[in-house]
Amino acid sequence: MKKLCLCSSLLPEKAVRKLKSEFRVILLPPDHRIAEPVRCHPDMICSVLDRTIFFHRSYAEAHPDIIDAVIGESGLTPVLTAEERSDIYPNDIALNAAVMRRRVLCSESHTSPALLTAARSSGRSVVNVKQGYAACSCIVCGESVITSDRGIAKALVNIGADCVYIDPEGILLPGYNGGFIGGSGGYADGKLYLTGTLSRLPDSAALRDFADQRGFETICLTDDPLTDYGGLKFI
Repeated sequence: MKKLCLCSSLLPEKAVRKLKSEFRVILLPPDHRIAEPVRCHPDMICSVLDRTIFFHRSYAEAHPDIIDAVIGESGLTPVLTAEERSDIYPNDIALNAAVMRRRVLCSESHTSPALLTAARSSGRSVVNVKQGYAACSCIVCGESVITSDRGIAKALVNIGADCVYIDPEGILLPGYNGGFIGGSGGYADGKLYLTGTLSRLPDSAALRDFADQRGFETICLTDDPLTDYGGLKFI
């Protein structure tokens, strides 16, 4: 069976078509409690850890059909969290954690207790970072990480994790001055999927080298500039 891909309902149709050739795709509608430019972003809306998926209760109540579709297509167990939710930081980052095979990167004091408990119960260590938008800032490729945050890169190097820092200059996010690398792609089965081309990235060569050295195939879903749509969550 094809894997499931959760992506923004604002992702360009040409990118969606390419994804549908390999995956079952569910487009996430907006979470109206958070800022308009990121309301449809998967990395803001949910978090997946093993066979569990976390949503904020208000989102589930607003979009029960989407929750049912995700659960039905994925078989994951849903957990609905109830932290304060708004467009004011840090009330928008409770589920914005970068989940690795053995670690979870997040701003610990602002992350959902339910997600932290599940992470530790799974045997993962919680790596506390200053960057509240940890999921936005990282593409997790197994135990390797591509990040656009220097603090996260430093934390990973300090614990001996495999990572590369990519300057986010050139990544677009309409409504803001720029976007994050984690919001611009995703990883599944040895393939690195990106929402656009790397032509505007100052560190494009470093990203390609990192992928090539680990045997990752790099796939650009559109010919547009790399744009932050909240990432691609593959299940």
